[in-house]
Amino acid sequence: METTQIDLSLIDKAVMESAIKVFRTLGSGLMTSAYQACLIYELNQYGYSVQCDIAMPVEYENKKINKGYIVEMIVANNILIQNISDNTISPRHELEMQSFLKLNGLKSGYILNWKNLLKRNGIKHISIKSEEKA
Repeated sequence: METTQIDLSLIDKAVMESAIKVFRTLGSGLMTSAYQACLIYELNQYGYSVQCDIAMPVEYENKKINKGYIVEMIVANNILIQNISDNTISPRHELEMQSFLKLNGLKSGYILNWKNLLKRNGIKHISIKSEEKA
């Protein structure tokens, strides 16, 4: 069953609201694993499943190589989340997210910078247009 654009926007809204609630409740300075655990709890409250720390294969010379990379979080099989705690979200983080989205056939992802979540560069939404998929 294909997810509609409306469904994705509802998941996007839940991710944003949940991340902000977790950050406002916990504040800054914790390990990303603490924020991730609370974010999972919040997203479950919305009724969304969350898969974490998924080892994904990468295709190399027509062979699947296990554990090619790790995806931190996938919400409702549609939204990818990468948790960081850094001064800023760098172009490297954005490029990595774009690659993960393409490799997994997903259209939307978030980089959540728990060090500066409510500041200008604290939440970055990355989307891939259908024609950009690998």
